[in-house]
Amino acid sequence: MLSGDGGSGVDGIETVPPAPEVSDPELSMLINRVESAVAELAGQASVAWTNADRRAVIQRMEMLTRSVTAHSYTWLNELITQHGLDIYPGSVPSSVAWMLRITPRTAGARVRLAADLGDRTSFSGEVLPPLLPHTAAALRAGLLDAKHVQMIREFFRHLPRDVDPQTRELAEQQLVGFASTRRPDDFAPLVANLDSILNPDGDYDEDGKPPKPPKRRDAFFYLGEQGADGMSEGEFCVDPELRAYLEALFSKAAKPGMYNPADGKPIVDDDETDGTTTPQPDPTGRDAGASDEGLWGGSGCDGDGNCAGGIECGCGTDSDDTAEAKKKAAAHDAAAARDIRTPRERQHDALKLALRHTLASGTLGTHRGLPVTAIVTMTLRDLEAGRGYAKTATGSRISIRDAIRMASHAHHYLTIFDDHGRALYLGRSKRIASADQRIVLIARDRGCSFPSCTRPATWCQAHHVTDWIDGGNTDIDSLTFGCDMHHALVGTGPGKWATTKTTAGHRYPGRTLWHPPTGMDPKRRGLINHAHHPEEVLYPPDNHDASGDEEPRQPA
Repeated sequence: MLSGDGGSGVDGIETVPPAPEVSDPELSMLINRVESAVAELAGQASVAWTNADRRAVIQRMEMLTRSVTAHSYTWLNELITQHGLDIYPGSVPSSVAWMLRITPRTAGARVRLAADLGDRTSFSGEVLPPLLPHTAAALRAGLLDAKHVQMIREFFRHLPRDVDPQTRELAEQQLVGFASTRRPDDFAPLVANLDSILNPDGDYDEDGKPPKPPKRRDAFFYLGEQGADGMSEGEFCVDPELRAYLEALFSKAAKPGMYNPADGKPIVDDDETDGTTTPQPDPTGRDAGASDEGLWGGSGCDGDGNCAGGIECGCGTDSDDTAEAKKKAAAHDAAAARDIRTPRERQHDALKLALRHTLASGTLGTHRGLPVTAIVTMTLRDLEAGRGYAKTATGSRISIRDAIRMASHAHHYLTIFDDHGRALYLGRSKRIASADQRIVLIARDRGCSFPSCTRPATWCQAHHVTDWIDGGNTDIDSLTFGCDMHHALVGTGPGKWATTKTTAGHRYPGRTLWHPPTGMDPKRRGLINHAHHPEEVLYPPDNHDASGDEEPRQPA
């Protein structure tokens, strides 16, 4: 049975406990004592403490935090081995991220740490020690910081496989002993020195053969999260071919004065030849060493613009083409003088220009039924005000001013919504959503509608709230966005999710509710994703039918 109007995990914490209950009485009492002790410590009037006591408390709490984290690796390993995460959607990192409300990247790193530092269980049920037992023991004692652990793990990843187990164990003991009494920056030289002792030949083989050519690093391009100011940082490692393309682009488009967005008259077609011209055939056929006398002889012209009889013929003066070239050169110099961008900023603008031309060319085809291009949505209110932010189909924010500038060379598409943000009717008799419907979904849903999913619209497919096989219509009110991973979670079997739409009287009308399986929430209360609509959390609507649309936390 589905609970028709659930929530998103922001309000109404009385409907679902803020922390899960522990069923075992002894374990529950122990956890309660720990939580009570922390609460009692936090309630102390620390202003009356001496500085010596403050130092001691901070140090001991740091050790306690490290210790609890270290022991949690064993608990996490057991949870994974015994399929305790199966009630959550997606992969193991995604399940851990859902359980702890952390990012999948952070969850994946924690799972890998647990594999090295937590107790393990064999197929026969035997408890096995951690892969790095001495490191795990020191971490459980609160003696190591996360940076210490990272350096020790990197040491063993770099250690050759032919190093025997006894040497490996002694090396770990020695490293842990050093790390327990030193800061990470003091510990780093010792790690490097021990590595040089155990691996003196570097990449050379024991038989003296020449080292294998080092493997070329994998090429990649990583674009980080967008900051509060709209800017994004990242990193990349490009192969020689891409570098050659970039250098060719920058050699022209990143020159001072070229394509300057802050200049009202930037240089957009630089045909500067650096003082050289394309060689032209000699119409006279004379030798290179011939004198000018043969050239001007018989014409009555002295080569300085004066012909016979004092007539000014222009011979020997600048041609119209040369004058035009000088005019262009002067304009280029003026634009370069006005250009206050740094070389890096000019390269940024050049790359933006190249990508804009590539997308506008249409040569990249289509993606999920739409041309590969930048799709930006904004409200009429923000457009008229000329301020605020628009949203792209890839999930980024862009200022209204920048969006208006982009729209100067774009195709415009008007999508009309009602006063509650619901798109007006747009139906289709076929199973596949049309391109027009995808544009409406981009404007309405902005991305995957699964709770807490941040995947943008370009990563999503149109999902039928009521499956097509079960009579669902391909109407805009019956469609929503679901990424490839979460789209596969919907079904009728055990452990499957279900989707419905909120009613007109709901706090968020027309939104998609995702109902978890009974193993996750026996009441199957629907959850709404606010990740693509943060304004709904910051400024929740006031006028709605309050019955039945509580906002429970995401069940643990």
